[in-house]
Amino acid sequence: MNYGLPGIMQCYDSGEFFSLLCIVLLIALPCCFLLLYGLYPLKFLLRKSNKSDASRVEVTKEKMPKLFTLIEEVAKSTGCKMPLHVFLSNEVNAFVFYNNTL
Repeated sequence: MNYGLPGIMQCYDSGEFFSLLCIVLLIALPCCFLLLYGLYPLKFLLRKSNKSDASRVEVTKEKMPKLFTLIEEVAKSTGCKMPLHVFLSNEVNAFVFYNNTL
């Protein structure tokens, strides 16, 4: 069988175009569905975490007791758990992040 546009035209002329289209759709659609909805969500679980960031410095309760007292008060008043790690950065905003890798 000739592949490419001449092969498709030959199938169309001989009346086999519909069967060729069905075969392509039966193969292509499940593959696309698997890529979009099966493998893409796994990307976030399997990526390697980049824990080292030069703009962040990890601090401990021994180094910054007043900061940890404030964090404990906020966590207690909001009903949240204490963070496992506390980092300081040179950015203005405060944020929380989670590493969701395996």
